[in-house]
Amino acid sequence: MKILREDAGVALLDADDALGAVSCSHAMELCMEKASQTGCASVAVTHSNHIGFLAYYTMMAAKRNMIGIAVCNSGSSTAVWGTRERVLGTDPFSIGVPAEKHFPVILDCATSVVAQGKVSVAETENKPIPGNWAYNKNGEPTTVASEAMVGTMRPFGDYKGSGIAIVISLICAGLTGMPFDFEEENLRRISDLSAGSELAASLIAIDISKFTDAEAFKHRVDGFIDVVKSFKPAPDTEQIYMPGEIEFNKVAANRAAGGFEIGPNLYQKLKNIRDQYGMKFEMDHWKHDN
Repeated sequence: MKILREDAGVALLDADDALGAVSCSHAMELCMEKASQTGCASVAVTHSNHIGFLAYYTMMAAKRNMIGIAVCNSGSSTAVWGTRERVLGTDPFSIGVPAEKHFPVILDCATSVVAQGKVSVAETENKPIPGNWAYNKNGEPTTVASEAMVGTMRPFGDYKGSGIAIVISLICAGLTGMPFDFEEENLRRISDLSAGSELAASLIAIDISKFTDAEAFKHRVDGFIDVVKSFKPAPDTEQIYMPGEIEFNKVAANRAAGGFEIGPNLYQKLKNIRDQYGMKFEMDHWKHDN
């Protein structure tokens, strides 16, 4: 990896086909270092691979008493409002805000109705999906995950999710010179992993202490959370959750239980990959549905 351009509050990082989780972790570290001097900083990443879940990077910032923002583009899999053809990726975004006694507020979502990974898991486990998630290759709503994987994901909130995906693609690909989601280079990357990475990401860190006292800020965030969660839940709602709270609770429960269960098809798929590449680790003790 190398820095191609740099100024006091910005940098352009060439990931050089490195693992996305490695390059974007490095990018956020650089971003926070710059933000500690300038108050706000941004690092764009070029030639990146899949960067995983964006909340990881915004949580990095939240742990340092900063607000983190992360966006990335991907190869086309999702319609824009007004068509049922693949135009953009699921182009996700995440914003992380630190709190004091509560979990940080971590928003992380795709601009499609759901992340395509959920459809992929449903396909692996031969489970149906809700009819408002995706279209089949003929542009018809489908509940069959395998049809959705070769079809088109739907943007969340129709024109709203579509609009957010458009600006994310413009920011990520535009600032880095990488191809837009629908361009040939990105489409080739989806089917040919040897083609080289053409994805882009952009990360932002805001140092709260440059604007106000960080501890006072987090105390106010706690107060905000307490008030919002004090409102009466709707009849069909157990309680009010803050962004990321459900996931934090699941992680805590999984750790207390010593891990989490996976489906039998995914278990077998992972086992086949292990055997194919001669990896040496035991899987018989892994929890999986029978």
